[in-house]
Amino acid sequence: MWVQIILFVITSFVSYLLRPKPPAGPQPGKVDIPTVEEGRKLGVLFGTRWLKAPHVYWWGDVKTTAIKR
Repeated sequence: MWVQIILFVITSFVSYLLRPKPPAGPQPGKVDIPTVEEGRKLGVLFGTRWLKAPHVYWWGDVKTTAIKR
């Protein structure tokens, strides 16, 4: 029983050390927003559907702000 507990602690510690590191934060200028193009057709949908390339006419305030604590 003690051997299993020790192995659990060791493998948990190794998993903690080898976990993927999250990115530093949002990168300015890397916003991918679908836009309106001249001559592009508008689709008519009935019901609930998933659009691969929707038309977006306006997208709020696109900027990144540092969080200060």
